Amino acid sequence: MYVARIQVNSKPTPGKMAPSYAVGYTGYGGKEIKKSEYEILTNPRWKSHLEWKKSSRYTVPTNAVVGGYDTGISKLAPPVLYQ
Repeated sequence: MYVARIQVNSKPTPGKMAPSYAVGYTGYGGKEIKKSEYEILTNPRWKSHLEWKKSSRYTVPTNAVVGGYDTGISKLAPPVLYQ
């Protein structure tokens, strides 16, 4: 899974994206929300500069930030702090 940002009530909300499901997920109001349009956090130059890239369906932008692994197969999204 990858670090994602999903618009919920016109607000960018942290979440996750799994290419196999073709949607971005976030928690909001005690429910899981899924959307087909979202942004994925990327590190295009592999430095400290991170960028959000629009994505949808099964696409993952080049240099997407990987959050980790679940039993070595699926990638997990880490918690993201928004200020």
